[in-house]
Amino acid sequence: MKIGIHTYEPGITHKQLVNSTGGRDWLKFVINMLQSRGHEVFWVSNKLFPAWPSNKTLKTTKLDGLDTIFMPWRWPMPKYPERHALYEQQQEILANYKGRIIVHDEDHMITAKEEQHLMTSPNVVLTAPELLPRPGYKTLIFPYPFAGLPTPDMIEDKFTKLPNERKKMVDFVYVGNNYERYNQTKLFLSTKHTRGLDPELKVQIWGNWLEKHSDRETPEQVKTDFPNVLFQGRLPQNQVRDVLQNAYATVALHKPSYGHSGFVTIRWAEAIAASCILFIPQTFKMPRAFASLFMADGLVVANGDEMSDSFHDIMNSKYRFVGTLLRQQNMVFQHMDDRPWYKLLEGEK
Repeated sequence: MKIGIHTYEPGITHKQLVNSTGGRDWLKFVINMLQSRGHEVFWVSNKLFPAWPSNKTLKTTKLDGLDTIFMPWRWPMPKYPERHALYEQQQEILANYKGRIIVHDEDHMITAKEEQHLMTSPNVVLTAPELLPRPGYKTLIFPYPFAGLPTPDMIEDKFTKLPNERKKMVDFVYVGNNYERYNQTKLFLSTKHTRGLDPELKVQIWGNWLEKHSDRETPEQVKTDFPNVLFQGRLPQNQVRDVLQNAYATVALHKPSYGHSGFVTIRWAEAIAASCILFIPQTFKMPRAFASLFMADGLVVANGDEMSDSFHDIMNSKYRFVGTLLRQQNMVFQHMDDRPWYKLLEGEK
């Protein structure tokens, strides 16, 4: 088959976006998987891309030979010309290409009007990385893109680090920008909340939290609300696993709409690859089997106070630490399977 990919990877040139974009690992994995199964993969773009990992490009006016186009959804962003151009190019493809288009909603940024139009377009399939997909969507969870999983010995080594190595570790780390999660972050990671985190725990947050912007809290407000947190800057995507590897736990903070549908981000894969305990806010909805496993290990929590207690319980025993991570790893890996990807892209209804 000939499969087109319409996305800003890897032709983006803005330094900040090159460093921070979260799609690089899993998208490269998907393209390599398709190529290994004998398919031709093309970038759909009006500019030439470097060979990463496909060196074939088709302009938006020459798409008739494609069998399918895979399209992570973009939205208007006039302040960011590269991203806005991608949105305009996306609209052109949707208006003119009559072949099969798989629209992957990775950000919950499709408006109700756009959603209605896409759902009534006979050549469009709507997908999202959701455990409990919204009506009209197919579940398509990001695939686990890394080579291999940590072994029990590797997980045990992380727990039994020498005292001087443990001093360099942090208890909790969160990698993510300050978008639609501020109050939830206070609830779980700040010591100032009435049910907040244990002040003895070391916490790092990476992202845009201390950058001035009219749409976000001021750096002064952030520091006041999080007196216990060491804030770092934006993190290049290829360093996320290293940062998670230097922490014992993280928490899957999410915007409200993600919680309603059980939206699984690539951070889940990065956490299990780094042997990092992944706590889940109680507001995150999951299928019963999935939720019961996380709840049995004390990983579904309502606030920072509960999370602190559960963290201390897990860290009190090497066997509890290793067992918790292995069970979490198994469940997440099962759901980050690559088979739904090639089945859907190869034309399964």
